Amino acid sequence: MQRAAMINPLIDEITEALISMGGAAHRNVVIDQLALQRGGNPASEAFRKEVIKAFELHLEGATLRGEPTNLRLPFGQGSHRWGLTLDAHAEFRGVWRRQAD
Repeated sequence: MQRAAMINPLIDEITEALISMGGAAHRNVVIDQLALQRGGNPASEAFRKEVIKAFELHLEGATLRGEPTNLRLPFGQGSHRWGLTLDAHAEFRGVWRRQAD
């Protein structure tokens, strides 16, 4: 497990949501999915901010430490689309294929 994910379990939840969405989605869709999984209620503004901050801190920290991450901004800085890295997407796609066999 990655160090940042151990510090903030939201990173694992974000990753799982992106896996279930095929590897990428608008951050609002991801956040809404997390809120539904946690209690079936729409995401509050406070929860939205918490998830966005966790994602941003995770990417910044990984970059500063030179550590790999499974998450990225596919359309670059400032984008609201979140995604799995190409390596992570390929890895999880391989898992999906093995499960289907």
